[in-house]
Amino acid sequence: MSSLLIEQGFLYLSNAVGENPPTGYVVVEDDHITIVSEGAPSENIRNQVDEIIDASGQIVMPGLINAHVHLFQTLIRGLSDNRPLIPWLEEVAFPVYENMQPEEIFLAVQMGIVENIRGGSTAVTDDFTVLQPREGFDAVFQAAKDCGIRYKMARGYSDIDYPDPLMETGEQVITGTLELYDSWCKDNEMLSIDFSPNVVWSTTGETLEKVVQAARDHDLGIHIHTAEAREENTLCMKSNGMRQIPWLDKIGVLGPKTQLAHGIWINDDEMDLIAASGSVIVHNPVSNMFIGSGICPVDQFLKAGVRVALGTDGQAVSCGQEMIDVLKWTSNLYKINSFYPQDLPPEEVLRFACENGAYAFGQPEKIGSLEVGKKADLILVDLGDSRLSQPSLSISSQIVNYARKEDVITTIIDGKVLMKDREILFLDEENLLKEFNQARAGLLKRTGIL
Repeated sequence: MSSLLIEQGFLYLSNAVGENPPTGYVVVEDDHITIVSEGAPSENIRNQVDEIIDASGQIVMPGLINAHVHLFQTLIRGLSDNRPLIPWLEEVAFPVYENMQPEEIFLAVQMGIVENIRGGSTAVTDDFTVLQPREGFDAVFQAAKDCGIRYKMARGYSDIDYPDPLMETGEQVITGTLELYDSWCKDNEMLSIDFSPNVVWSTTGETLEKVVQAARDHDLGIHIHTAEAREENTLCMKSNGMRQIPWLDKIGVLGPKTQLAHGIWINDDEMDLIAASGSVIVHNPVSNMFIGSGICPVDQFLKAGVRVALGTDGQAVSCGQEMIDVLKWTSNLYKINSFYPQDLPPEEVLRFACENGAYAFGQPEKIGSLEVGKKADLILVDLGDSRLSQPSLSISSQIVNYARKEDVITTIIDGKVLMKDREILFLDEENLLKEFNQARAGLLKRTGIL
């Protein structure tokens, strides 16, 4: 059994309010938290642990949860500037997706995980939408396992209105997903999988009904892009005679194990359907701005009683995979619609990224807060920079409004220190970058994108 003591840090607790957070310590045994206490640890505790981290001048807090990202898109960032969603898919994404090789995907996923860990994420839901031979899916899980992050694959599929090489039948989707579950997730609580219809307009009702039943039978979730672009409801009306949310409700998609990524173009009645079902909206503010999709009506979701989690989205349509940077965008974009600067306080934004993120991830009882018995998924945020050392109304404000990725100094996942003093410990980052750049150049040359 291994043990770790984090001492002298400011403790960010879920009920944290005010400018004077308690100074205290956290004890980790193996993969879970055993003590969270104010003050100093006893000499007996200090003498019994295997490792001590001095967190003086640092915030000790639960890791952030990236509830929607496409890690493989690390390979194609910078290729979607000034393009709306659907033209970008047709002109850039699809040609690249059809040519990705398992070894390239492995490197892209590892690079994305490094960026997530540097940005404060300890768990990610990776919407993997590239149809691959089995080796490609295995490469994704192997990369996540090697890195040690808490990982969930939203295993994407399309069965209509996609390029032929990227489509598959409902039977292939269900069989492929369950095989991956048995191989990677069944006996490893760090790895999990959900079904992921790519978008409403790329799946038939017949296939989606089968997927919903399979998800229920095997206690898996469903993760789906929903109402991201204005024209999506029109497309759904054309093919199904209904807007997206009523159609998803009719099929049986909505439910407590369902995550709806984006949720921009949704009306009040649809919000009530989402709230009643227990589905989660995953808000991706940066990508929504990046491709001009619109502003997610977060204020209306909250009034309707809908849980809201946060994601960075994929790097083809965003500005980074660092969740701690998403926090300030969430807060400020919201106020463009609300017109009230006092709305959405920083404590609420952190709830999106931690507690609601844990719910979206499917492990609310294990992660998302700094509590005894929870998994030891923690980050330390250094207050040494002048941006963070000045007086602030609250510790939450310091994290949400002023902290940046470079302020995340240590990341601990499942009790293992994966980054310490800003150094990645689980792989050779310099070598990874070299291999990744070579793979990316080869991929883009092969597809003719550049």
